[in-house]
Amino acid sequence: MTNKALVKDYMTENVISVQPETPNTEIIELMKKTGHDGFPVTDSKGCVRGMITAYDLLLKNWSQTINEIMSKDVIMAQQDMSIN
Repeated sequence: MTNKALVKDYMTENVISVQPETPNTEIIELMKKTGHDGFPVTDSKGCVRGMITAYDLLLKNWSQTINEIMSKDVIMAQQDMSIN
């Protein structure tokens, strides 16, 4: 019998999220402070609307808002899924 590694064995439980109106500079400071290179973007009800990553901030137009540059086609995994 093999032990199957699950998403919950590797996931971060206390996730820091940002809102679409969070300034780019604040997200960069969060990245420096936490060591994370991306954060979920949530609406006022806490629903995930996208993901902002270092890639987005480096390669997209800074005059745009987080809502405009975040990745919106995000795939989410359930905690009991295999890590594979």
